Amino acid sequence: MLAVQPRNHLPLLDDCQGRIDANSKLSFDYLRGVESFNGNYDITQVDILTDGGSNSTTVFSLNASDASDASSSTWKASGDIPLADFAGQVIQVRFRFNTVDDQAN
Repeated sequence: MLAVQPRNHLPLLDDCQGRIDANSKLSFDYLRGVESFNGNYDITQVDILTDGGSNSTTVFSLNASDASDASSSTWKASGDIPLADFAGQVIQVRFRFNTVDDQAN
């Protein structure tokens, strides 16, 4: 389970064209309910899509091995994720959660 609360100042469905520059950052709050086993399970990722979605770059990733960010009953901050590599481009942000297996879900 993944829940996300954007903390940006733009509407979620906003045309950001021309507003992504060298100082742009993405940040959000998240709440994860994941397996308690160490491993490559319950993968949480955030991708930046460019060129109408044909190119994807993962800018944030956690899995069950990330013990400090395992299941939590409180919201956590992502921290600032620099978007300088996407300056001047039209981007889309994709939030993904993959359980990987059918155990403890």
